Amino acid sequence: MEYEILSGGFYFEDEGLREIRSHDLVSAFKYVICHRTTLISGKSGKGYYTHSRFNKRIFNIAKRFFPNWIGFEESRCTYNEERADRIARVRKVAEWKMERMFDEDDKIDWSRETQE
Repeated sequence: MEYEILSGGFYFEDEGLREIRSHDLVSAFKYVICHRTTLISGKSGKGYYTHSRFNKRIFNIAKRFFPNWIGFEESRCTYNEERADRIARVRKVAEWKMERMFDEDDKIDWSRETQE
């Protein structure tokens, strides 16, 4: 499983999302994987650009247009305790890394950087 940090969603390597060449389609699928992560983990995602009602609608539209996509298999769209635990651990580490990155960024005097 891979973590998409901005949406807070997870996807599986065999789902072909990395191979999609259309930026618009990839952006739309961020909402799909975010909602699906909610279904798998039983908890709402904490993505930076997400809204649960919107995500659910996009998920349902995508399911209608791409019904054979492996990511819509029932086993990948239902609660799974083992995956939920893994998702929680990965999110915790990702949030820690983001906070650390922001803390490092706060230490930089950007006013000096732009003057040079």
